[in-house]
Amino acid sequence: TEPFYIRDPSPFRARLYHRTENMWRLFRDLGEPYMLIGVIALVWIYDRRGWKAGAMVLAAAAASGGLGALIRMIAGRYRPIVTDGRNVWALWRGFHETSNLSWPSGHATLAFSMAAVLAYLSPRGRWFFVTLAVMCAITRVVMQAHFWSDVAFGATLGWTLGWWLAAAFDQWSPPQKFSPAN
Repeated sequence: TEPFYIRDPSPFRARLYHRTENMWRLFRDLGEPYMLIGVIALVWIYDRRGWKAGAMVLAAAAASGGLGALIRMIAGRYRPIVTDGRNVWALWRGFHETSNLSWPSGHATLAFSMAAVLAYLSPRGRWFFVTLAVMCAITRVVMQAHFWSDVAFGATLGWTLGWWLAAAFDQWSPPQKFSPAN
């Protein structure tokens, strides 16, 4: 069965999406786990902090993704594409039925946690990273996979945990080896 936004009699919405579908899919992929692996590798190679910078990205993604998944399982909100755009919640649904959980958006959470760490590591590029994360979040609403509140909460969760963990990791440093002065 076709999604409700395609069944919508308004031809403008359907044509607008279909003519730009590849662009939306590209931005959606910014919130995919394989993108995280690429970002970790690039940060590890190019940042002066080396493995520590890669660990910042990984920790932020794991913490925000894990907390987001737990919240999704408890909240049990259905995706708008499944409910024809109706706002339907079923608390604790995620513990026995894991499909079509919506609140918060995992893509937005991951994209914003990576953007927060990258902005922390490279402040000059913060607007670029935030713009990419915003486009990923908007994509989830355009593709009818999430409500606006799903991506807003996911963005807040991802940014907050990402920034906090990056700052915490930056303060931590491994003990220095003792080297006697000669």
